[in-house]
Amino acid sequence: RGKTTKSSPFQLTVTYSSVTNATTGRTWLDRNLGASQVATSSTDAAGFGDLYQWGRLADGHQLRTSTSTDTLADSITSNSNAFVSSSADWTTADEDGALRSAAWSSIDGSGICPIGYRVPTSAELVAEKDSWAGNAFASTLKVPSARLRRSAGIHTSSFVSYWSSDNDKKRVATGGLITAPWSNAIAIRCILNEGSDPTPADTAAPTAPPVAPLTIVDDYDSDTDTDNEITQNFIAAENNAVGFVVGTVATTGDPTGFSIVHITESGGASSDYNANRGNRFDIDNAGAITANISFDFETITSYTLTIKATKGSNEIEAGIIITITNVFDLAAENQSFSIETGNAVDAVVGTVII
Repeated sequence: RGKTTKSSPFQLTVTYSSVTNATTGRTWLDRNLGASQVATSSTDAAGFGDLYQWGRLADGHQLRTSTSTDTLADSITSNSNAFVSSSADWTTADEDGALRSAAWSSIDGSGICPIGYRVPTSAELVAEKDSWAGNAFASTLKVPSARLRRSAGIHTSSFVSYWSSDNDKKRVATGGLITAPWSNAIAIRCILNEGSDPTPADTAAPTAPPVAPLTIVDDYDSDTDTDNEITQNFIAAENNAVGFVVGTVATTGDPTGFSIVHITESGGASSDYNANRGNRFDIDNAGAITANISFDFETITSYTLTIKATKGSNEIEAGIIITITNVFDLAAENQSFSIETGNAVDAVVGTVII
């Protein structure tokens, strides 16, 4: 029983051993991919491991605590770490699954399994299942009821199922081959590729690069923001020039695009719009907000913009408030005052109208 490791930017390095089924002669990892230990019972959560959407790499979505999104990826290398909630597939690319099947079948460590190991085929999983004399946990693989994840969340029922690398939309369960959409997230047990060394060097295999969380920095501190809807605040004086840059939205995760989806005006003529009506503002791909109007404090005292930052299939929205400050303008025309001679000291000459 040699040791091999597989690391991921989203979890601690996991060290695996190998186990061999005496009946089939095939060698497997001793636990599910991502599990911190060999299962001690069928309900041992530490032995459950991660849940992968079919053909997807270890980008963070496989963690049971990952967030979810309704936006499908546009490639097989997702730049999001969210579980894609879908009834069919998690990506619009690779319609026949050939590319993803090849990725999961690789044995060089570029897939999700350690070097020398790969995701098994349906035939290999069925042969393993058919060799069990008792229940799944009583087998050599100590298979736990790791459950699976769908759009509605992680099922609490005692599911025992594994993805295969075949692009036939089948998962292998204790009952045999079952059709499942590729958007389902299911456990993985890696098999040693025949002819490979079962105890490769104790080094971490390459994995997908970490995906920095996409966030809009929250630096707005106000007791009035009880719903935590506002994340950043900019201040601009009235009578600005058209084209004035109000400020740049601070983010993490290097978003590639921004848009304005909603605008609310507050003041003497308060209005609420479902879009950037009249193109009052623009926001570029760097997050810089430009005013296409000259602010008038006497009419509008603040603008609240709901902006969206995007990167691939990942997106996030936040509120940005622009507070307008008053500028006291002198009257455009000259003013004159008169006073009689012999006035008292400190007599009022007149009042300047502004």
